[in-house]
This record gives sequence, structure tokens and C-alpha cells, in this order.
Amino acid sequence: MPNTPSGRHVFEFFGKMLKLRNPNTHEDEISVILSWKDVAKRISDLIYANEYLIGEERDVYKRQLRFREERHNAKSDTELVKIIANQYRKNF
Repeated sequence: MPNTPSGRHVFEFFGKMLKLRNPNTHEDEISVILSWKDVAKRISDLIYANEYLIGEERDVYKRQLRFREERHNAKSDTELVKIIANQYRKNF
């Protein structure tokens, strides 16, 4: 368990369980078991509200969404290959 000099609570993840632990007593204050579906939904909501990703992660995520949309809109396999090649060149 990492120490937090600021006295903030510490979160631990054990699979689907989230524990909120008091850094002074090292005792659990809250334990919640979440389904992965609930976790994914909450992360998705946070991304949509622009409260999850930081800095460059936001740009990368937006680019990935744009690339996914471009691939989805390909009218043929040949066009899809060209789109993927073009996307690859833009990234590297």
C-alpha cells in the first residue's frame, strides 16, 4: 500500500473490487464490487465528459476515433487497405 503524505485516501483495485482505504489507519473504509460492464460504462462516461484522459491522451483518443470512423466508412476492401496504409503513414 503506497503512503500518501497529503492524507488523501488510497484506492486499490483487485479485479472488480475497489477499496477505499484510510491512509492513516490503513483500514478499509469502503469496499465496492463492480462489474466490468459498470467499470467500462463509467470510464466511457468520464471520457465523454473530458474528465478521464489527460493531455496527449485526449489527442490520441480523438485520432483513434477518427481512424475507426474512416475505416468503417470504407466502401471496399481496396479502399480499406488504402485508408489503413494512409493512417499508418500519419502515425509513423
